This record gives sequence, structure tokens and C-alpha cells, in this order.
Amino acid sequence: MRTALIALLLAHPEYAQAVPSALSRLPLKDRWTLKLLYTAAMLLQVEYSERLRPFLYDRWEWLPDLFSEELQISLEGTPRERLVRLGEQHQSRTGARLNWVGTYENVVLHLMRRWELERAWSR
Repeated sequence: MRTALIALLLAHPEYAQAVPSALSRLPLKDRWTLKLLYTAAMLLQVEYSERLRPFLYDRWEWLPDLFSEELQISLEGTPRERLVRLGEQHQSRTGARLNWVGTYENVVLHLMRRWELERAWSR
């Protein structure tokens, strides 16, 4: 359920402005989760921008990089390389031995597939 935050931020990048305020209202563990998932959304947006942009039309805006430095995710490298480092950080912070990169990517792929189906049905 928490990964739905990635889809929400990709579909509504304007919500990024509410993230700092939301952090102040969360317990510490949930703050880390929000930072990790927000950063995943930001990196996925960069990696999939060409495919995402047509669905958002005039609502497109880049998600600002709010937490890479704090999460110790270097600004160097491709979005994919940075996602891998983020996944390692996510695993380290949560202890959950998941394929975090696959989990993040699954969200964006499902979102784009849904949009593609909606577009096809509306024709």
C-alpha cells in the first residue's frame, strides 16, 4: 500500500510541495519510509520521463530532489544506478530483504499500463 505513494507522486507531481509538511507529522520510522519512496518516485520520473510526460500534459513538473543527500544517494550515475543504491539503503533501513528496485519499478509500469488502457478505452 505504501508504494502507492510513488504512483501518486508520479501522477500528481504538484503534491511534492506537501512532503516537507507531511514529514513533520509522521513518526520517525514513517519519515524514513516517505523519504525513501519519494526519492524512488523522483528517480523513476527521471528514468521514465519520456513515457510519463504525455499522460500528464500541462500538469508535468519535475519532482525536486529533496532527500538524496540525506539518504546518501550520490547524484552521480544513471537513474537506474541511483535506484539500485536507494534499494540498498531501503533494505538497510527496513531490514526487508526485497527487490526494492523491482518493487519501485513495478509501480511505474503498472501506472503507465493503466493510463495506456484508459487511453485505448476512451477512443
